[in-house]
Amino acid sequence: MTPQACLSMTPQACLSMTPQAACGMELAARSLDTTKQGVTGGGRRRSSHELGMILTGPAIAAAVAKGDILIEPFNASDLNPNSYNYHLFPELYTVAVPGDQRETSCVSIPGTGLLLEPDRLYLGCTDETFHSSKYAMTLVGRSSAGRLGVFVNISADLGHMGSRNRWTLEIKVIQPVVVYPHQCIGQVAFWVTTGPPNPYAGRYQHDDRPQPSKDVQLLSPSHETDA
Repeated sequence: MTPQACLSMTPQACLSMTPQAACGMELAARSLDTTKQGVTGGGRRRSSHELGMILTGPAIAAAVAKGDILIEPFNASDLNPNSYNYHLFPELYTVAVPGDQRETSCVSIPGTGLLLEPDRLYLGCTDETFHSSKYAMTLVGRSSAGRLGVFVNISADLGHMGSRNRWTLEIKVIQPVVVYPHQCIGQVAFWVTTGPPNPYAGRYQHDDRPQPSKDVQLLSPSHETDA
């Protein structure tokens, strides 16, 4: 049954349908609705660029080969169906006082591993440098690490077009967890954007180590004002 035929059925015909037929009709109608959403006024079908799409693993590899995406170093075995695995740089900044990044210390992650403790913020970064002037990026964790209670970012998961960095990771754990240098700890996805390009020109650029916050005013203690 075509989507158009589904939408033209009478209420009586709908009531007499079997559950299997009703399910097929719903799927067909959804297909028609999706098709309509892909067309703009005047009957012009939107391109994938206009709709916004996530890149598949093979598309990421092709974009790397073409120079539209930089992943350095790049290893084809780290490609996933819709993302690329990243690894943990063997250096962390520990924040002694929660919320106060003025009190930080740098530690190297030994080959035997480093125990991360709850109620503490760790700033790490990716082994890989990521850059694209064509695609936006989102950074997420891996399910294996997430099931151990490891968060690789608190809120900053968006990589803008034009940014070029070893991506700083905001690492928190909800139970003691050991991490190792260069371990696979997360994945990054690449997205087609819509609209005119506006490359990133912010303060966090060309970082090759974990980068603490540059918002100094957020780190300053609050002062009571006179009444």
